[in-house]
Amino acid sequence: MSTKFFNNIESTLMDKFHGIASAMANFDIFHAVVGYFRSSGYFKLRQELDATQEIKILVGINIDNLFRQSQAAGKLFFGDKEMSLEQYCEDFLRDVYQSEYSSEVDEGIRQFCEDVSSGRLQLRIHPTKDLHAKFYLCLPKNHSEHSDGWVIMGSSNLSAQGLGTTEPPRYELNVAMKDYDDVQYCEEQFQQLWDDAIPVTLDDVNHIVGKTHLAPEEHQPTPYELYMRMLIDHFGNQVEDDFIPQLPDNYDNLTYQRDAVVQGYDIMMQHGGCFIADVVGLGKTVVAAMIAQRFIAANGDNTRILVIFPPAVKSNWEDTFADFHIKNKFSHFITNGSLDKVIEGSDNFSQPGYYDLIIVDEAHNFRHDSNDNYDLLQRICKSARLNKGNVKGASASSCSRPHRSTIRPRTSRTSCCCSRIPPAAPSTVWVTSPTLSPLGLRRSRASCRNVAS
Repeated sequence: MSTKFFNNIESTLMDKFHGIASAMANFDIFHAVVGYFRSSGYFKLRQELDATQEIKILVGINIDNLFRQSQAAGKLFFGDKEMSLEQYCEDFLRDVYQSEYSSEVDEGIRQFCEDVSSGRLQLRIHPTKDLHAKFYLCLPKNHSEHSDGWVIMGSSNLSAQGLGTTEPPRYELNVAMKDYDDVQYCEEQFQQLWDDAIPVTLDDVNHIVGKTHLAPEEHQPTPYELYMRMLIDHFGNQVEDDFIPQLPDNYDNLTYQRDAVVQGYDIMMQHGGCFIADVVGLGKTVVAAMIAQRFIAANGDNTRILVIFPPAVKSNWEDTFADFHIKNKFSHFITNGSLDKVIEGSDNFSQPGYYDLIIVDEAHNFRHDSNDNYDLLQRICKSARLNKGNVKGASASSCSRPHRSTIRPRTSRTSCCCSRIPPAAPSTVWVTSPTLSPLGLRRSRASCRNVAS
């Protein structure tokens, strides 16, 4: 069946462009209006445009997003040039970052830059219309009713998927027309949009590409800078955390404990919780106390702390807090069988919303949701905080037994997640569970021996 329509399955947009470029006597001009522009798509199409003298591409940007940004800043958006170019820059960089790393993508970006530099490719963005139309014009220099000319219109953007070159191809529906009136109407529409659009200059392109891995050599990061960036991306704020814990005189200054404080605090603030799961004797109570000290330094001296523990270790917690000078009128200690007093606010305990930081010892005792204490602890951790310091509150737990401890930052809607952590091999540092791994600190004696004190 002969039809003007094609769907990228039986016949692709790339096939159509190839056929036009091969058969059209004077393919001098290529004009395009697209919702978004992909360097990978341009590179694939570029080989069909070798004989084309003029390439003009009009690209849509996310106008709705710019309107929202302007309204949030209390301004009116009137097609601001700088905002529009910045939006296009963000879209282009997102395309580069999300593209598969390949020589084809790199060559596409380089070819794009060369064509803009030579003036062969002219690129504009429209500052006031959220362009959703997609159409492509293939024209001779002097287009008339007696000459050849094509317009292709449909759902395909100028991308590898839109051209139908991916496997499997994505379904698109396009129509190719060559009647003079249809082609001329679309060319007039293009010229109207083009006249109102903002040019993307060579300086703009160099500025954008300069933020990618294809920047000129003088702007490329050094191997040392790449290594430092890797450390920052992997360890986050831990790299630059300069907090120094105030240790009592009778406590050893152990490197693995200091590292655990920095790492645990960062996990706690980033994920809403952290498990301390070191084996017996490595000082989980001390680490939890130092994390509390770190939290107070960020949140303020009036930080309210609730420590929950089994009755047998009450004096241990009170003495440790006293040693670290964080036992004060804002620190409350309660056994894990008396949580109802916190819920009720009785016996001099404040109600749950009072506390900024909650520490739970022997957290494995709360691992079953059928347990009444589990429900009480959950209600304490999920309650809305009544007082707010400089940073969000946190709930934490530490455990004096191997592989059973939890630390979690507490917000108004975060429950205290207490879970049994399986034993690990002697050299294992992190919890191996995919769910708990980002939230846990798990060291054995063997792993700590490699850390210099």
